[in-house]
Amino acid sequence: MSGNLTDTTDRAILNWITGTSLGGWTPPSTAYIALLTADPATTAVTPTDPQLSELTELAATGYTRQVATFTAATSPSQGTSQIQNSNLITFGPFTASTGSGTPTTFGALVNVASGTAGEVICTWEWDTPITAPQNQSITIPIANLTFTQQ
Repeated sequence: MSGNLTDTTDRAILNWITGTSLGGWTPPSTAYIALLTADPATTAVTPTDPQLSELTELAATGYTRQVATFTAATSPSQGTSQIQNSNLITFGPFTASTGSGTPTTFGALVNVASGTAGEVICTWEWDTPITAPQNQSITIPIANLTFTQQ
């Protein structure tokens, strides 16, 4: 599934390409995936530029944001470049009797392991809502998260 870069990320890319300031934005040294239970476009003041404090993140026993690593950019088709996650991303196990509880319907790539003082880089909508039963995990397979630039 292909993600949507936020306006903040788009501006940083354009500023980097032209050699101008990144506007106080620092590229992440480590990237994390957050599981969301609501569409960030509906919870954010600016739908195309959600802030961490505006995300509705999964709240379940056993949940923490997980590190994501990505491949180098490739151009598998003319005019389109992409990167994909290069690691299996595992959340949980969820130990509450309800497992992960509320279904997760979106994911976000963020630059902090916890809290709301950071940047949202990209968001994805899952093909189907995801939950995990008690003592089970949610996994995102290798090459399942994609960024595409044309």
